Amino acid sequence: MAGSLSGKVVLITGAESGIGRAMAHRCAAEGASVTIAAFNMDLANIVQSEIEGQGGKALAVNTDVRDPDQVNNALSRTIDAFGRIDGVIAN
Repeated sequence: MAGSLSGKVVLITGAESGIGRAMAHRCAAEGASVTIAAFNMDLANIVQSEIEGQGGKALAVNTDVRDPDQVNNALSRTIDAFGRIDGVIAN
């Protein structure tokens, strides 16, 4: 996938449904590697599979944004998987 976000890494909270899901798909379509930081892992895993099925790179991470430790975990796992974070969408 190539586009205006080619080679970038984006972490998106609430990306398992609704606007967050749409943003995850759009960022991936534009070439970004996407972290799906989500409370509902069943839905997050579906979004990850959809993105990967279209040739994109995605990572689903269980994240309750009310818990600083879970947010730090999402950040760390994103960096471990993709090497850096270029943008965050706090959805």
